[in-house]
Amino acid sequence: MEIIWDFDGTLFDTYPLMARSLMRALADEGRAADYPAVRAAMAVSLGEAFARFQATETTIARYRDYIQAAGPQGVAPFPGVETVLRRVVRQGGHNHIFTHRGRSTAWYLREHGLLPLFSVLVTSEDGLPRKPAPDGVLRVAARAGLAPERFVMVGDREIDIEAAHNAGARACRFAPEGEAPRTAAEYTLSDYSEFFDRLKEEEGR
Repeated sequence: MEIIWDFDGTLFDTYPLMARSLMRALADEGRAADYPAVRAAMAVSLGEAFARFQATETTIARYRDYIQAAGPQGVAPFPGVETVLRRVVRQGGHNHIFTHRGRSTAWYLREHGLLPLFSVLVTSEDGLPRKPAPDGVLRVAARAGLAPERFVMVGDREIDIEAAHNAGARACRFAPEGEAPRTAAEYTLSDYSEFFDRLKEEEGR
């Protein structure tokens, strides 16, 4: 089983901290923002949130300062994630990451004791086109020495699903809010306790 994970909103529940940090940065400039609206924009992309709320360079710098101040314990993996990651490895499979996040990816994983469970990390530091371009999925496959068809990408946004399909991989849409999303993914789940039941045909690959 070869799994490619998105990071924000998929492995780690980062959106609440990200949304609150942007709200604080906007408030520093005398601008109010509604949490549900910020959270919804974050679920599309960080760039979408910055654009929608007209974040300036100063806003973004303050946002990043608030994220940094929260430290690695400011966010946590979703319940059940570590169990899934360890079982994938135990069964002879591999976990990989393709994320728009940068060097903080390894920072969070290391601080939560999860970094050894991953084989290939493709982040913004690789300088590849952003999702839904397939480049990140293809880079993971190339580094792992396997065909893209061997992989399933797990993500919370449809751009994750599109990136997987554009590369010839399969996809799983994670919807932690419990609502069944409209998606082209082959698999969907709202709780990681369902992971192996939903992807059971992958276990023998």
